[in-house]
Amino acid sequence: MGIALPSIDQLRSIGTPAYFGLGFIQLKVDQTYRYHFYHSSLEPIVPDEEIHDHRYNFKSHILQGTFVQLLYNFVPDIDGAYEIQNVNCQGPTDQVFEKSIGNIRLLNRSTYTAGSSYWINADVLHTVIAHENAITLLERSKITKDYARVARPINSTTVCPFSQPIAESRCWELIEDMLPKQY
Repeated sequence: MGIALPSIDQLRSIGTPAYFGLGFIQLKVDQTYRYHFYHSSLEPIVPDEEIHDHRYNFKSHILQGTFVQLLYNFVPDIDGAYEIQNVNCQGPTDQVFEKSIGNIRLLNRSTYTAGSSYWINADVLHTVIAHENAITLLERSKITKDYARVARPINSTTVCPFSQPIAESRCWELIEDMLPKQY
């Protein structure tokens, strides 16, 4: 693959990191690329890292650590245990739109290690589990839909991933802690 992990100085020159409540710190490079830092001390603030899709297709390059991705299918069922909703969480509040009831089925579980990549379609529901201070470089394609979807157990708490920010200085401390030490 050949994508090198930048130094802390290179990363600091890119922009401002922000905690994303799914359990990672995001550093946007531009409209296409963003680094995700899954420090082992960061816990998601959303319940059981919610099953979700995206507004765009993307390719994720694993630069460090191990990354597990679980793919799911939502099956409509009036007696189901889950609800799926279109959401617009572009800021500190979580706007939720119409809901459908159904069940979730696990389709696939894949493990990726440093040096590997995967591609995912915007409409595929998934979750990820990061190990060993995983760092990824997400390569985003164009936005194809207005809203992402989130699947949650019925009557579960809704938490916007942006609702509990971490100070920029703390984000940089965690990022620096994850990087290989320079000697």
